[in-house]
Order: sequence, then structure tokens, then C-alpha cells
Amino acid sequence: MRRACIAILPLALLLLPVSFPVSAQIASTAPGPAPAAPGPLSRYRFHLNAVRVATGDPQLRWDADLGGDLDLYDYRAGRITFLANYEAILGDERRAFDPVQGNYTLDLSASHRTRHGEISGVFHHLSRHLSDREKPEPVDWNMIGVRFVRPYARGRVAATMAGHALFTVQRSSVDYDAEYGAEARADYRVDARRAAFAAATLHTFNTDGSIAGRGWQNGGRVEGGFRFAGGAAALELVAALERRVDDHPIRRGNATWLFAGFRLLHP
Repeated sequence: MRRACIAILPLALLLLPVSFPVSAQIASTAPGPAPAAPGPLSRYRFHLNAVRVATGDPQLRWDADLGGDLDLYDYRAGRITFLANYEAILGDERRAFDPVQGNYTLDLSASHRTRHGEISGVFHHLSRHLSDREKPEPVDWNMIGVRFVRPYARGRVAATMAGHALFTVQRSSVDYDAEYGAEARADYRVDARRAAFAAATLHTFNTDGSIAGRGWQNGGRVEGGFRFAGGAAALELVAALERRVDDHPIRRGNATWLFAGFRLLHP
């Protein structure tokens, strides 16, 4: 494990400069090999994440995600994938575990496998809600665009790099015109069940200046941790630093979070 820490540190330092100053992520698995024959429901993935946030804000103590993605149909040249995620943000303002925000992400994509990776057309929806609190107007937006994912493997290192460009087709109570982003993750395999990892994302939003009088909004995230694989699932222990764009549904403004927690992944 000590060797894994030494090996992953340069990767984390390499990713750090591009990741600090994020908002919504377009989650996707790295493209796998084409199946022997086309078919429906060819792959799925489930995730459950929970982190403790280091902040003095009583409306922000915990951040949790629950969701998954499913390949509805794999036509060998590519796949049609549906993704759903629910994010719950909890504080302790009114009670020990006080739900404050609930955010829903829905993605539908169709891809084409290339020699170097996978390119997808994406429909992306995100809606943001307050829990047990009044929200005067809906906060949501729909985007369409493209995403490219490229895997890389050499020896004990496996990496995934991705980029996307999304353009707003409908919005309520937000000023986003477009979103551009890049993501990278590298895993260093210690043995068959253990690995160390580092990852980073960078997102930037082009905004409509006539709505709130602001320009580009930048966010990002850098994280590192350890992965432990079991027979049917994997557990990741993670620490991260995130710069989130518009961290509150009805207040514009960006915030920096430091947090630590876990992810449960299947498969």
C-alpha cells in the first residue's frame, strides 16, 4: 500500500492545477469492448456515495448521491445509455440530519465506438429542489451536446479521460448558455482487490449576461483515495476538494468544499 501511495502522488499533483475551480457532472463508464451480438440491457452500474463536508454552513454538513446507469441497448458499434442520479444535501440547521437540497440528474446518450474510445450524443437534464423549505420558482435546465471518453491502460495503471460540450435548449431560473468540461481519473492497481486513485474535473459555464450580469463561471474538483474490490461490489474511500458553481438552488454564487467519505459501486 505504501508503494501505491508513492505512485499515485505524482498523478494527484499533475491533476491538481487543472481541477481547482463544479457543478453537474455527466457521469459515464469507460467504453468496454463490443459484445459478441447486439442486445438489450447489456450492462448496468449502481453507486451510493456519502461524504462529510468540512464547512461552517449549517445547511451543508453531508452530501450523498444515489443512482446508476444502464445500457438500454448495445448495437456493437455503440450503445444507448440511460443515467439517473439523486443528490441529497443535508445540514443540521433544524435537526441533526436536516435535508436541505434534492437535485435530480437524468441523461440519455447514444454512442459510437471508435478505435481510441467512444463519442456520444447526450441529452442532459438537471433539476434542483429545496427540502422542507419554500422554493418560489422552478430551477432546472436541459442541454444537448457531445461527449468523448478515452480509456488508457499500461501495466498497473488504468486511466480514463473525457471531455464534453453541452448547449442549453431549455432553462428555468438559471443563466447557463453552455457547459464545457474535462475529466480524468487514474487508478494504480496494488493487487487484485486494492487500488489507489486520483481524479480531477474541470467545468466552465458560459452564461447569459443579460440575466444576472455575470460572465464565465468556473468549477472543478480534485480527489484521491483507495479502492477495495469485493466479490460483487467495490468500496472507495475518498477525500476531495471541490469548487461548485451556484451551490444553492436559489442563490447565485460559488463555494469551495473540502470533504471525505465513501462510495459503494456495483459492479
